[in-house]
Amino acid sequence: MRFKSYKQIFFIAVMFLLLFITSCSCVGNTQPKTSFAADETDKNLIEWVNTKIDEGVSTEGKTEQQILDEKKTFAKELIQNYINDDVIAKKKKNQYQVDIIRNYDIPLYLGLIDKATISNHTDTSTESKWVKAATYVRNCTGASNVDSTNLIKDIEANNGEELNLNDIVCSFALKVEERTVNLESEPIVFYTGKAFWSHLFNNLLVFPMAWLMVQLSNLFGGFYIIGLLITTILVRTIAWPIYAKTNDMTLKMQLMQPELNKIQEKYATRQDDRSKQMMQMEMAQLYKKYKVGLSGCLMPFLQFPIFMAIYRAVSRIPYTIAYEGTIYKNDWANEINPRFLGINLFEDRTAGTGQFIGIIILVVVVIGTQFLSQWISQRRQKKNQQESQADIPAYRRQSYEQTKGGAQTSMKMMMYMMMLMMGLFVFTSKAGLGIYWCIGNLYSMAQMAINSKTNAKRMEKLRKKL
Repeated sequence: MRFKSYKQIFFIAVMFLLLFITSCSCVGNTQPKTSFAADETDKNLIEWVNTKIDEGVSTEGKTEQQILDEKKTFAKELIQNYINDDVIAKKKKNQYQVDIIRNYDIPLYLGLIDKATISNHTDTSTESKWVKAATYVRNCTGASNVDSTNLIKDIEANNGEELNLNDIVCSFALKVEERTVNLESEPIVFYTGKAFWSHLFNNLLVFPMAWLMVQLSNLFGGFYIIGLLITTILVRTIAWPIYAKTNDMTLKMQLMQPELNKIQEKYATRQDDRSKQMMQMEMAQLYKKYKVGLSGCLMPFLQFPIFMAIYRAVSRIPYTIAYEGTIYKNDWANEINPRFLGINLFEDRTAGTGQFIGIIILVVVVIGTQFLSQWISQRRQKKNQQESQADIPAYRRQSYEQTKGGAQTSMKMMMYMMMLMMGLFVFTSKAGLGIYWCIGNLYSMAQMAINSKTNAKRMEKLRKKL
C-alpha cells in the first residue's frame, strides 16, 4: 500500500477504530422490554429473581410442600407477565420474538415449573455461572453468552436431575434475553395467506435459497459447507447475465473511447458556451450510437437483491429450529452438520467454543481473497484505460493522468476501507457468512479470468453490431 500523506493514514486508522468499536458494542432498546428492566433495580437478574420469589409468597404456618406449590403458582405468573410485548414487537419484524416466547418458551417453562422439586436461591456468588451469564457484556473476544447458552440447555434438557424452581425462572429470563438480543434470528419459514405479500422478499428469494442450501447439504451427507458452496456457485452463475451486461457496457466504453477522445480534442481549446453545448451534443450522439446509457450503470444493482437474499439465508439458517405451537416447523439447524475444518459455521467468534483462532484465520483469508479480487479488477481496468488512451496526444495524456490521480487515490482508500469493513463483518458474524464471502471472492476472480480470455472475441462481436 502507498499513501501520499499522513492524513490518509490517519483517516483510515480512525475509520478502522470506529468500526472496531462499533463491532464490539451492543445498542439495546431504551424502553424496558422485561419486568426486570422496568424495575430499575440495583440487583442483578439472579438476585432479582430470588428476591421476587421470596417476596411473592408468605411462608408463615405453611408446610414445605405448600410453600413450594405457592411459589410455583407465583413463578408461573412471573414468567407469563415477564415480557413487554409492545416494546419487543415495536418493530413488526421483531414480532416473531414475541410469538416464539409466548407460544413455545412460556409453555415449555410452565411445564418445567410443574416438575420443580425444590425452591432454593440460585447461586449469586461472584464465581457463579448464573451471575456471569446475567451480567455478561458483549466484548471483542466473545460475541455469544456461552454461560447463558449452557445453563439454558441444562435446564431445558431436564435429564432427571432435581429441578430448582429459582433456576428455572432465571433460565427463562436468560432465554428471553437470548431471544431478543439478536435481530437476525428469525427462523426461516414460507409465509402463506395474508402474510404472503408482506413477506414477499422472504418468500421469493430467501426461503428458496435456504431450502436449496439445506437440501443440497442433506444430499451430500448433511454437510452444510457443501450446500453453501454449491448454492453460492449456482446463484452467482444465475446472476452471470447481469455481470455480462455490465462487462459489455465496459467494452462498449472502450470501443467508443477513440471517438470520444477526438471530440474532446476537437473542443479542447474552445471554452465558450456554444462550443461546450456542441461538444455535449456530439457526445450524446456518440453514447446513443454505442448504446451506452444509465441503464448499463444500474445493471450491477440488480444483483444486490440476490446477494442480499443469500446473505439473509446464511444468517438465519442457524436459528431455523422447529418450535411446537408456532408457524416455525422447519428444523434445518438440527438436520445438517455445520462443522468444517474444526470451525462451527453456525457459531461466531466465541472463545469458549474454540472458535476464536478459526475465525481470525477466516478473517485473514476473506480479506486476502477480497484484496486479490480487487487487485485483479484494477489491473484489468488500468490495462483497458491504457489501450483506450493510446491515440491521445502526449500533452493531453499527461493532463489526463494528473486529474485521474486524485480519483484513483480516493478509489484505493475506498477499497481498503471496504476490505477492513468486510474483515470486521466476518469477525462479528457467524462463521458461515465468512465462508460465503470467501466463496464469492474466489468466484469473482474466476469470473474475471474467464472474461479476460473472452473479451477480445466479445468486443469484435459488439463492433460488428454497431
